[in-house]
Amino acid sequence: MKVILLQDVKKLGKKGDTVKVADGYGQNFLIKNKLAVLETDTSRKIVEVEKETQHQQDLENQAKARELAKQIEGIRIYFKIWKRWKNFWKCINETDRRTIKR
Repeated sequence: MKVILLQDVKKLGKKGDTVKVADGYGQNFLIKNKLAVLETDTSRKIVEVEKETQHQQDLENQAKARELAKQIEGIRIYFKIWKRWKNFWKCINETDRRTIKR
């Protein structure tokens, strides 16, 4: 029996994979627990559409992440270290000290 996995199944495959399993395992465990569906033309097309939409979402998320990276690229964050502030302050050059004081 061939099934298409709806979720990742340990030692069997990942979501969207088509795997061949024993009839009893497929019917009594995978399909019953909604971990897989029988492989048909319709189910194969549905899985392909889901993969395509997931791919499009991934591309959009990557674009958003790049935009965010450009926005925060030049930002500097300084933390005050209470007990060792004097040693830390000595390591910073003069232009950075002026920036921190503002």
